[in-house]
Amino acid sequence: MTFFQPEQRSLINYVIGALIMASLAASVMVIWAYNRSVNLGYEISSAELSIRKIQTEKSQLQDKIFTLLNSADVKNISNGSLVEEKNPQYLKVDGRSSGDLAVSVFR
Repeated sequence: MTFFQPEQRSLINYVIGALIMASLAASVMVIWAYNRSVNLGYEISSAELSIRKIQTEKSQLQDKIFTLLNSADVKNISNGSLVEEKNPQYLKVDGRSSGDLAVSVFR
């Protein structure tokens, strides 16, 4: 005569199941972190390329502006509305140098 005994669930089975689930969760997290780091590296490299492109365009625009201003006579650009001052007078402050002014602020 054969008796069927139900399988007894022990604590070790639960521990093994928990370890398997933890290792699966850890592997999913590692894959997710790696994917994020690769995407971040790609975004950084594309941002660097766009910054270089903007810097190149900026330098080209500056070259065009300098070329335009150097080739044109400034007096012709002003159309006579600007007057060159022969003896400019500058603002004087109590005969003190700028170094004394900066020190006096912190005293």
